[in-house]
Amino acid sequence: MQKNKIHSIPFLARKPYIIIVERIPGKNAPAVREALEGIFQEYPNVQQTFISITADNGSEFSKLSAQGKEMGIDVYFAQFVDCVD
Repeated sequence: MQKNKIHSIPFLARKPYIIIVERIPGKNAPAVREALEGIFQEYPNVQQTFISITADNGSEFSKLSAQGKEMGIDVYFAQFVDCVD
């Protein structure tokens, strides 16, 4: 891993239509969990603001399903599809 590499997680909240980009200290599940907890604390109506979360299949999102379930938010994982014929 490169030194001084910046990791970030983008979030799109449907209500009130905002994009949140959170810097995290590393590309790992605990860092993602902590970042989400911090973001969720800023919004009193988490379930109305964050209807769902979609992430890729990276290992840093391995605990996301459990965290979404705890918060009452649906979690989806995107699949890479090769569009080359």
